[in-house]
Amino acid sequence: MYPRLAACAAFALMLFVTQQRASGQDCACGPDFCQGDPRYAPRLAKAKAAMRNEGYPEDLIALMDKGGACFARIDRAPVNFHIRVYTANASEDVEWNEDNDRIARTNLLNGKINGYFKFNTLRAFKCCGEKEYNERADYDSDHDVNRSIAIQCLKSGGSVACQ
Repeated sequence: MYPRLAACAAFALMLFVTQQRASGQDCACGPDFCQGDPRYAPRLAKAKAAMRNEGYPEDLIALMDKGGACFARIDRAPVNFHIRVYTANASEDVEWNEDNDRIARTNLLNGKINGYFKFNTLRAFKCCGEKEYNERADYDSDHDVNRSIAIQCLKSGGSVACQ
C-alpha cells in the first residue's frame, strides 16, 4: 500500500512542477511568491474592486499596482489604507478616511506636522527574486517606508502636494 501512495505522491509532485514550469512559475519560492503567476491579475482586480466598493479614492487604489507582482502580495495585503503623520520626533498611524485625510492636510498646512504618507502597506512585499524592503533604493529609514508604494504629502507654498 505504501509504495502505491508514494508513487501517487511522486506523480502529483511531478505534475505540479510541470504545470508550474509550463505557466512560467518555475521559481524556488513557491507558487504564491512567483512573479508572473496567472492568478495575480484576477486577484488584483478583485482586491481593487472591493476597495472601490468601500469608497476608497483611485489614487489610493492605484497603489495596489505598485510593488511585487506575485499572488501572495495581493492575497496578504490589507484591504484598507492608512495615513502616517510625522513630525521631526514622532509618527502616528491612523486609518485612512476622508476626515483623517482632511485633518492631516490641515495640520500640515498649520505646521503641526511635517508631512504624511498615505499607504496600504509601508514596507514592500518580497516576491521571489526581490530584495528585502530595507535593502531597496526607495527605502526611507527615517519614516520606515518604501516610498514607491506610498503617497507622500508635503506642504508646498500655501497648499499640500501629494505624490
